[in-house]
Amino acid sequence: PLGVSFYTFAAISYLVDVLRQDAKPTRNFFDFAAFIALFPQLVAGPILRFKDLAHQFEHRSHTPQKFADGMAWFAIGLGKKVLIADTLAPLADLAFATPDPSAPLAWAGGVAYMLQLYFDFSGYSDMAMGLGLMMGFKFRENFDTPYISASITEFWRRWHISLSVWLRDYLYIPLGGNRVSGGRTYVNLMTVMVLGGLWHGANWTFVVWGIWHGGWLAAERWLGWSMRPRTASRVALTLLVVLLGWVVFRAPDITQAVGFYAGMLGLNGLSLPVEVALQITRESLVIMAFAILVCAVEPMAREIVVRRYYVPSGPGGALAATDTLVPMLVTSAIFALSVMRLAEQSFSPFLYFQF
Repeated sequence: PLGVSFYTFAAISYLVDVLRQDAKPTRNFFDFAAFIALFPQLVAGPILRFKDLAHQFEHRSHTPQKFADGMAWFAIGLGKKVLIADTLAPLADLAFATPDPSAPLAWAGGVAYMLQLYFDFSGYSDMAMGLGLMMGFKFRENFDTPYISASITEFWRRWHISLSVWLRDYLYIPLGGNRVSGGRTYVNLMTVMVLGGLWHGANWTFVVWGIWHGGWLAAERWLGWSMRPRTASRVALTLLVVLLGWVVFRAPDITQAVGFYAGMLGLNGLSLPVEVALQITRESLVIMAFAILVCAVEPMAREIVVRRYYVPSGPGGALAATDTLVPMLVTSAIFALSVMRLAEQSFSPFLYFQF
């Protein structure tokens, strides 16, 4: 059933938190039902926990500013999905549908999918946050600029944060976490990541993806990699590791993943066949460059938006009219362009619907 994994995760977290006395059991059935069936995040997250929402069921507030901020988050998320992710999708699909792709196509398709998945999934999370805010609920952010990470450990603190926290609190820590011997800690990391891979689907590709990330997490812990200073080379290496992982995550089977890796190594040729090149649109390449730029400037843009537009600055905590005009115009333009794009394209579901 649609969203069954998120129903399940929410229910498990409630039961375990009550058992651990991390959350008080609710005596109101409707609060519990509302928590389990809170629709904005059911299909693709973020994964909610009752203890983070319990007080909001009783003390939720509704204000014009909250509703406007929710609309802004929704518009930004819709723009990420429709204007960026959907434009990159044809290039990624072409690369993964081509048997034994050449090096240029394999690398272009791999990068396209890497960006498509981020903007598609973070776009949905932003839309869920926006819908929740319109109803007075404040959800935790699910992404924190993951593609600037300098290690895989940092990447999992920034990517799908609600899933990372869930796996940590309900799998890694109960298994002993890092309070056990070094060897057992590495086994725990591998176990958690393999199970995290299987959560995405019953396919060997997800098992390999989990082993890949679990192995890097264990290696970084053993080498103390995450404690080293941030450098451009470390960020580049982390991006490469994540990109290679996304290849097997996207491939329908191990055989195709191996063929794709062979293409990235240049074993399938170094030139782009004419019939393939004709299928790559200029729009896809331009949007890919734009998406890379967005990922590069996103940390600075987030800081500006949060500090200037979403932190109360006026008397009584109100935002000045001049402070709300610019984001309102920008998000309105993004929403209008997204609707126009939706009207001209075919149905394109969110990628995470399949998990």
